[in-house]
Amino acid sequence: MKAAAYVRVSTEEQLKGFGLDVQRERIKYYAKFRGITIKKWYEDSGISAKTTQRKGLNQLIQDITKKKYDALIVYKLDRLSRSLRDLLNLLEDSLHPHKCEFISVTEQFDTSIPQGKLMVQLLGSFAEFERNLIVERTWNGKLIKAQQGGYIGGEPPYGFKAEGKKLIIDKEKIFLVDKIIRMRKGRMSYEAIAKTLNEEGSFLPKRGKKWYGKTIYNIVHNKKYYQYDLSSF
Repeated sequence: MKAAAYVRVSTEEQLKGFGLDVQRERIKYYAKFRGITIKKWYEDSGISAKTTQRKGLNQLIQDITKKKYDALIVYKLDRLSRSLRDLLNLLEDSLHPHKCEFISVTEQFDTSIPQGKLMVQLLGSFAEFERNLIVERTWNGKLIKAQQGGYIGGEPPYGFKAEGKKLIIDKEKIFLVDKIIRMRKGRMSYEAIAKTLNEEGSFLPKRGKKWYGKTIYNIVHNKKYYQYDLSSF
């Protein structure tokens, strides 16, 4: 079996004495024990695993796509990536299509044997679970922020402009929002307010050329407006 070996160490790990030499020695010992020939070493020194954009790793992947190796050996899974999703992407997109197995010396992770293939399937299940949790947390966070009247992205409410992640008052239009809210407090119906604005014709809604009761309803019930003293603008 012809193999490539990949080693990586971050700046922090270097300071703690966990260098590339330790990884090389363990990989060499394992390769000798398994009868594997290491054809080339690839390394990234002083680089975090938070990103897969690494010079050594990118060159390794290029060579794997040329079918130069039967396997890739690392000291630990986190040498390749600390992200389960990134690790699986590397395995499924870069290694397996080119019939390159993956071996982690420390975890005894070897996709050339049935147990290793099962481990990949399990990791895939955990990765999907992790993605679902992230989606759920993101949605819950947006929901709470929206309920508190916060800006969660998308099209800003009428009378506001988006600048980065903040909403800025549009002084030319915010007075109209104040007028709409005061009209509603005066017990005018949403349809009556819309009709009044259409007759005045001074300002158009964000979309279309006509105000509707539903549009007025959305403005009146948007909690964002009640965080400000609109009459002061």
